[in-house]
Amino acid sequence: MHVSLPDELEKMVKDRVDSGMYGSASEVVRTALRKFFHISEDDQIDPVEAEHIRTTVAPRLESLENGNAVLHDFDEACEEINKDVFE
Repeated sequence: MHVSLPDELEKMVKDRVDSGMYGSASEVVRTALRKFFHISEDDQIDPVEAEHIRTTVAPRLESLENGNAVLHDFDEACEEINKDVFE
């Protein structure tokens, strides 16, 4: 699988690798996706989380891809999504 990232996200991933926190860009992306999708260690996605992804996350990602939204900071976006999920 190949994924294209906006320049800003690509820089964030590169910065994490350059900091020594991760050994590769793939590690950064895997960790971020696990956290984003709340995947457990046994790689199971809760049905409630799957529904959340379909109804909330997917439209937001589509807005980013269509250029209708701009992601300024990955950590802020994750906090916003977590706030929506847990509040």
